[in-house]
Amino acid sequence: MNTSTLDKLRKMKFFGMFHAFKSSMETGKTNDYTADELLAHLVDAEWDDRQNRRIERTILYARSAIKLQLKMFTIMLTEVLTATRSCAWRIVRLLTASRTC
Repeated sequence: MNTSTLDKLRKMKFFGMFHAFKSSMETGKTNDYTADELLAHLVDAEWDDRQNRRIERTILYARSAIKLQLKMFTIMLTEVLTATRSCAWRIVRLLTASRTC
């Protein structure tokens, strides 16, 4: 029965409950709990797991956004420097052309 329960928890994507129930079964602590205490333990484990995954996802998205912004900044800076260099050469050409006349 416990294997089928673990399998169902995994298929329903209750990963927190899955790991908590599995570790409880391995350590033999299920006998120490009453039914409502075991349920509370499993629900707390699932809640914590979902909150942790949400935080990890948020950090991952933030890192991606930072990398994208850094890439965009680099592109814009390159364009500005290229345009500035081009303008500087034009000014130098104008100044040297006016001296030769």
